[in-house]
Amino acid sequence: MTAIGLVVATGGCAGPATKPAPPDASAAPRATATTSGATAMSTAASTHADDKGLEVWFEISPDVVVERIPMRKAVLHFANRSEQPIRIYLPQSEPFRANISTLHFTAGDARFAAPDPHPHGYVVTEIDFPLLAPGAEKTWEQPFSLDPMGAGTGPTRRPGFESGAEVRVRWIYENEVTRWAGGLQTLDGPTKGLFDGKDIPYIWTGKLSVEARWVAP
Repeated sequence: MTAIGLVVATGGCAGPATKPAPPDASAAPRATATTSGATAMSTAASTHADDKGLEVWFEISPDVVVERIPMRKAVLHFANRSEQPIRIYLPQSEPFRANISTLHFTAGDARFAAPDPHPHGYVVTEIDFPLLAPGAEKTWEQPFSLDPMGAGTGPTRRPGFESGAEVRVRWIYENEVTRWAGGLQTLDGPTKGLFDGKDIPYIWTGKLSVEARWVAP
């Protein structure tokens, strides 16, 4: 399959396994007191899922970085449990991962996803297809915010995600890209042929979904 730009068809694969996160005291959610007196988890660990040798899971970090708005992050884990190399497709620019690596947040009837889709603005290169050696594990961060810029001049907490709200966080990782053609015109200029225009070696395809329960801080 040839992919152009960052519009990637989503798809499933037969039989991916999903399993609870293994017991690990270091990964257990930590509780912190909020100003309202509620207890909020500063860290949440997800279930694990695997298919064709690729295992994924994530944690919600307690760290907050204030840029224009308070930004939080999920730490994404990719592990190669097979005896062969596995290559994944993961744009290194986080805002351009929609429909590839997407975080879905649900609290009651309130919901949002991160990142928002960006149809153009990024040129994919071979660095966006990292290789995992057999037995290797790598992590990447994916940012999100509970406090986007509001109608006024500052950040505003998303309705339904107030401190103490119980949040279901679902991470979907998916890929059907097996070849990246060059010479095609896009809004960001002509595409660059990757991997000599041939099938991407060791590329993983399929769809994996894991989730965690989190209490909004």
